[in-house]
Amino acid sequence: MIIKSTRIRAESGPKAVATHVLRGKDNERVTRLSGAEPLLADAVADARAWQRRYALRHFSVNPDAPLERREAVAVFQALAEEFGFDLERCLIVEHNKPRARDTGFGRHWHLLVPEVDPLTGHVLSSSHSYLRQEKIARRAELSFGHRLTRGRHNTAVVAALEAEGHPHPAQCLVEAGLTGGALAQAAYTTDQHQAAKRQGISLPEARAAVKVAWAASDSAETLKAALSEQSLAIAPGDKPGTWIITHSNGRILGALHRFAGVRKAAVSQRMKAGIYENRRATDVPPPKPQTRPAEGVLAHPLVGTAIGSRRQAEAVAARWHRLGCQAKARDTHVLVKGQDWRIADYGNQCILERAHPEAIALALAKARREWGGAVLASGSQAFLELAWLEAQRQDIRFSIKGEPDWQPPPHLLGQWRQEQEAAQQPPREPDPPQAASNQPKSGL
Repeated sequence: MIIKSTRIRAESGPKAVATHVLRGKDNERVTRLSGAEPLLADAVADARAWQRRYALRHFSVNPDAPLERREAVAVFQALAEEFGFDLERCLIVEHNKPRARDTGFGRHWHLLVPEVDPLTGHVLSSSHSYLRQEKIARRAELSFGHRLTRGRHNTAVVAALEAEGHPHPAQCLVEAGLTGGALAQAAYTTDQHQAAKRQGISLPEARAAVKVAWAASDSAETLKAALSEQSLAIAPGDKPGTWIITHSNGRILGALHRFAGVRKAAVSQRMKAGIYENRRATDVPPPKPQTRPAEGVLAHPLVGTAIGSRRQAEAVAARWHRLGCQAKARDTHVLVKGQDWRIADYGNQCILERAHPEAIALALAKARREWGGAVLASGSQAFLELAWLEAQRQDIRFSIKGEPDWQPPPHLLGQWRQEQEAAQQPPREPDPPQAASNQPKSGL
C-alpha cells in the first residue's frame, strides 16, 4: 500500500484538483463517498481569509492487493487521527481504474482535507508526513494480510511504532527485513507521471512492460528485442554504467534499473556482456570545468534528451544561429554567447553563467518550444526571481528543483501584478490635432 499526499495552495484554487478527483477521464468509475464539491471552495476561502499558504491536503490511498471499502475507511480514520482532521469535513472519492497489465488492485481512494481551521486559523499538521504515511500504510498491510512494501522510511517507522507502544508491528517489520538493504527508489515522480501523460505516454504501462521484458530475457539482445515490441528501447545514460528507457518518439522515460525493479549492478552485469556496453565515459570527453561557477540552471521537467554527439550539437547550434546568437557546437553541448552572457546548452538543460535577463529569456523560449512549456530551475535567489518573472511572461510552468514550497517574494509578485494590469489597460488615444489658425503669420 502506498499513501501519498500533496498540499494545494490557496492561490491555485480548487478547480484543478476537483476536476482530477471528481471528473477524471482515466477512471472507469468515480464514486463520491462523502463530502461535496463546495467544501473545496470553502477551504480555499478559509485559507485566504487567514492568509495561509495552503488550502487543501490531498491524500491518495493506493493498495497493491484487494481492499474492501470498509477496510479503506479504517485507513482514512487512521490518517484523520494521525494528522488531526475530521472525516466529516472531507471530500472522499473512490476511483476504479485498471492497473497496467492487470498488476495491482484497480481501486484507489482520494481524500481532500481542509488545511485551515475556519475558527482558529490553525493549519493541519504536516511535519514528517512521509514517515507518518508509511507508518499507517505498514500497519494497514499487517492488519489486512497484504505484502509489506519496502518504503524509504521503514527504519524510522519501526522506531516510531516502538515509541508509540506498538512493539508487535515493529517486530514484524524487522523480521520481514524491511529495515535493511538499499532504500527503495521510485521509478518516477508524480510530476513526471503527469507530464508524460500529457504527451500520451503511460509510465505505469511502460514500467510494467519493462518488468515483464526483464523477467523473460537473459541477455542484452533478448531484452532489447522484447522491449522493441512495446515501442521501447535501451540507451546509455549520462553516467557510466547507467542505462535508460526511451520511447519510440524519442522521449526518455527513466532509468532501466528503476523501471525493472532491480539493482543497478544487475543491469550493468547483463548489459556489459552485450554489444550495448556503455562507452560514453571514454568515447565522449567530459565538458571542461568552468572557471566561474554557474549562476543557475534551467532543465527539462522530465529527463529530456541530452546531446550525445557532435552532429546533434551542430543541429542545436543551428537553431541558436537562427535566433541571431553566436553558438559553437561541442561534443556534449553547445556554447551560446551574448554580449555579456554565456549559456551551455546540453539539450535537456541550459546552464547560465550569469543571471542575465536576455540569457534567461532565450533559455526559457527554448523550454517553451522544445520542452513542452515547462521548466525545472535551480540556482541563486537572484537567478530564480528573474527566471520566475520571465516564465510568467512567456506562460511557462515553473518549478524549483528540490524546493516544492518555493514562493516568489512579495516585491516580485507585486511587479508581476503591475505588468498584468498595465497589459490590460486600453491604449491611450492620441490627442486630437489642433485647428489651423486663420490669422496671418508674423513676418518676425
